[in-house]
Amino acid sequence: MQTGQQIRDYVLGRKIGEGGMGEVWSATHQVLGRTVAIKSMATHLAADPQFEKRFLDEARAMSLLQHPRILGVSDFFREGGVYYLIMPLIEGRPLDERLEEAGGPLPLGEATAIAADLLDALDAAHRRGIIHRDVKPSNVLLDRDGHAYLTDFGIALLVGQDRRTRTGTTLGTPYYMSPDQIRSPRTMDHRADVYSAACVIYEMLAGRPPFLVDDGDGDTDFALKEAHLRRIPEPIRRWNQAVPLAIDIVVLRGLAKDPDQRYGGCGELKRALDAAAAGVVPVPAVSPVNLKPASPPPLPAAAHRPPPIPVTAPRPGRGGFFWGIGLGIVLAFVALVAIGVMMSKKEEEPEVEESTTVMPVEEPATTAEAPPPPAPGPPEPPVDYSKEVRSYLTETESNLAGTYTKATDFYVNHVAAQESVDLTLTLTAGNTYALVGQCDRSCSDLDLAVYDGETLITQNLDKDDHPVLAMDAPRSGEYRLKVSMPRCSQAACWYGIGLFIKNAPPPAQ
Repeated sequence: MQTGQQIRDYVLGRKIGEGGMGEVWSATHQVLGRTVAIKSMATHLAADPQFEKRFLDEARAMSLLQHPRILGVSDFFREGGVYYLIMPLIEGRPLDERLEEAGGPLPLGEATAIAADLLDALDAAHRRGIIHRDVKPSNVLLDRDGHAYLTDFGIALLVGQDRRTRTGTTLGTPYYMSPDQIRSPRTMDHRADVYSAACVIYEMLAGRPPFLVDDGDGDTDFALKEAHLRRIPEPIRRWNQAVPLAIDIVVLRGLAKDPDQRYGGCGELKRALDAAAAGVVPVPAVSPVNLKPASPPPLPAAAHRPPPIPVTAPRPGRGGFFWGIGLGIVLAFVALVAIGVMMSKKEEEPEVEESTTVMPVEEPATTAEAPPPPAPGPPEPPVDYSKEVRSYLTETESNLAGTYTKATDFYVNHVAAQESVDLTLTLTAGNTYALVGQCDRSCSDLDLAVYDGETLITQNLDKDDHPVLAMDAPRSGEYRLKVSMPRCSQAACWYGIGLFIKNAPPPAQ
């Protein structure tokens, strides 16, 4: 594409931007004299069916949306083997450029006005059954009057459509990605956009995103995702004392790890933000909210979780590894309301488990005088998904390449629904490990817990089909890994365990 080039009735002006999927140019309709923005799909992606379908999905999503704060589509066509989107031309700049110019927090009035426009746009999309999935400052355009427009629905999801994203290949931008989008992209709903919007609002008010990491080890994306999963964000008032306490509380609730503890939708978040801006201090709420403009896809019926595993110390609540999700948010809110100052950073150093061997723990033989007949083994899953599970772990291995190395062969097996199995991990003190689980498509929840004897070391009990644990081995020796399958829609489901060691030396030749 170049200045002066004619594509159908449009003559190209100047290049506005360029992204992973193509270029955006200003253009003028030769007959009507109307100035528009024209977006093309990159030619090298045209032969890739996945990217072609994603570009078509963007066109369909935008065609469904007619809202003053959403950059819609006015035309769509294919010319010379390339797809083109025609959109209104906004004379202005993206929010990320405005933030860079400010070099810190935006003025409160400007930030809340942009937030209101953004939340209005997302609420409208959700009510049409569209989840954006990539809310970030560069996808928010500001016109010369300061009004905001939501754009780039390139990875948007129409609720109910086939979710082509497989576990281990999450789409989105790590600085603004929700925990549910990281853990379970196949089952997330519109509340992932609530979290991402709260990240953007946080950055406008604090002058920085909720989480920053040192990228000295070259593993920024992984570290950022871990932060979203496990760390509690600092109050905005730590970075900007001019932000009212009420607004701080509202944004922090939008950043709750558990979607049920966030606002039920962007419309509800906007109303809370408007009330906070008017001086109404919200009550810290952690109970589930009911407003769900776009109903999430149905999930398998929740099964009863196995009884707690006995340990020598009191067992942390569900999700303890990821920072006591609900409890952490409550403590953050209470601290804010009580003293109106910054909350001390409550960050547990997670502990990662990785092993160089994985094998079932053998139960000691009994010495009964008349041994009973052997108990029947676990039921066989109706479909063999072992290869699919192994392929997910292989994808994860590829994603971690360069930072983590597979420490041993993947362990793949099956377990009955609502049952558990013990495996043995052999770890070496001083090493950092990552333990990755994956269950098959019939399972929506795989739980992992690591014990040193009977003492719980770390666990992931989140409702997640792709759990991740990370730890520094406190000592060399064997640890017990308990694998539980609380939500399997079949008699039994397949699962796999991958063990990775950080910066492991290459194997000896």
